[in-house]
Amino acid sequence: MHFLGLAGMPRRIPDFPDAYSGWNAVASYGSYISAVGAVFFFYVVYVALMYGEKVEDPQRAIITIKK
Repeated sequence: MHFLGLAGMPRRIPDFPDAYSGWNAVASYGSYISAVGAVFFFYVVYVALMYGEKVEDPQRAIITIKK
C-alpha cells in the first residue's frame, strides 16, 4: 500500500488504472496472509485454553526473579 501511494494511486475510487495492478495484487496477497495468520493465532489460543495442561497450584505458575 505504501508503494501504491508513492506511485500516485488515487484513493476511494471503484476502479483504478492497470498500471497499479501489480502492487495492488501484492497488497491483496499480503492481506490474505495476514488473515490466515490471525485465524491460526486464534486457533492456537483456543486449543491452548481448551486442551492445554492444567495448573494444579497457581502459585507455582507465577514466574519470579529471586535475588
